[in-house]
Amino acid sequence: MSSKQNDNGLKGTYEQHWLHARHVADERLWFTNIYVLIVVGVLAFLKVDQPLFLRLGLLLFVLLLSIVGFFMCHSLTVHFITYSRTAELIQINEWGTS
Repeated sequence: MSSKQNDNGLKGTYEQHWLHARHVADERLWFTNIYVLIVVGVLAFLKVDQPLFLRLGLLLFVLLLSIVGFFMCHSLTVHFITYSRTAELIQINEWGTS
């Protein structure tokens, strides 16, 4: 493989890693937006006088959603860091720039 072909291959790999990192960041942002909308809707619904079992059920739902959301955001953060750091390593090691 010539140096030019190798450089083009590295450039493609570098770009793909950054595209994946951006995609993961967008997924995390969309999940956070949806989470906020659900929590605001539940809190608005709780403001209206509701029976105790319904209030506790909604609060339990928000708690479970928060726990699932935490693990989902943590998982997405791990993927974001992996893709972005790999792209940075390609840039630093192969092209000598930072």
